[in-house]
Amino acid sequence: MSLGPNSVINNVVIKYGGLSNNYQYPALSIGDAVTVTNSEISNNYSDGVGVSGSPIIKDNIISGNGGIGIKISGSPTITGNIITAGSFSSIGLKLSGSPLVSANKISGFDYGVYFYTHNPEQYHQ
Repeated sequence: MSLGPNSVINNVVIKYGGLSNNYQYPALSIGDAVTVTNSEISNNYSDGVGVSGSPIIKDNIISGNGGIGIKISGSPTITGNIITAGSFSSIGLKLSGSPLVSANKISGFDYGVYFYTHNPEQYHQ
């Protein structure tokens, strides 16, 4: 699922998405001016959420995904989420850019928060 500007996801459940053969695309791919709140993103085959730009991800449950919980580039606000590992997950938050990250509960990962450099076009479909 990929969302355009000014989209709002509130109280939605996203399960069993993503690609199982190469883990390249997250179950939810979001960019600028998107808000995701009070939702559940779980049990997907790849990363839970791929973020670019400056969206808001607040008060969600992101759990049991096959890859990274939230993979970030840009300057989003990530706050108040519960992020737990899936069977092949090793990183809770993978960060690049200047995100504002606060008051999240991250558990079950080898690396709770990991900073990296990558190709920002990775999540554009």
